[in-house]
Amino acid sequence: MRNILIIIILLSLQGICISGEKLPIDFTYPTIPGDFYVNTKVSFQPGKVLSEDNITVNDAETGVEIPTKITVLEKWPDNSILEVEILFPANTNKKRKYVLNYGEDIKRRKKFTQTAILPIINSSIGKTPQSTEAINMDVGELLVKVDKSPDIRYYWYILPSVIFIFLTIYRTTKNSREYEE
Repeated sequence: MRNILIIIILLSLQGICISGEKLPIDFTYPTIPGDFYVNTKVSFQPGKVLSEDNITVNDAETGVEIPTKITVLEKWPDNSILEVEILFPANTNKKRKYVLNYGEDIKRRKKFTQTAILPIINSSIGKTPQSTEAINMDVGELLVKVDKSPDIRYYWYILPSVIFIFLTIYRTTKNSREYEE
């Protein structure tokens, strides 16, 4: 009985020590087999997260920390983190549910900086909609050409201006001829 009480106390202390806030990470597993990356952006309230080391991605069931690449995109005026981009590996053969943990008492231990060439799947955190900037592709390459030449639609005001100037000059010359006669 005494051992059971000690175990219960230790488990409750573990819950207190590793608290922080948790948000579910939602995404649809791709149809391709094997490894892929999950990418997401998340914003925080002022003063909630002071360092990217206070953010972890964990398996929702086991609590195992997943290696992450976290890039700080923006900071609040008090130098706390406003927005980060998170990238972490996943596998279609081991379908897991993931959770984002953040707070002052969270310490990230598993990091990576170099990424392999794998498909990237976008996700949402805390039931927020996915960004419209993202494109999910199962396989392949997407080439985008941005035409930097100006389009005539951007110069719509030139034609009325030219017509106005032409009419002004025409009327001026016509009126000056009438006065001369």
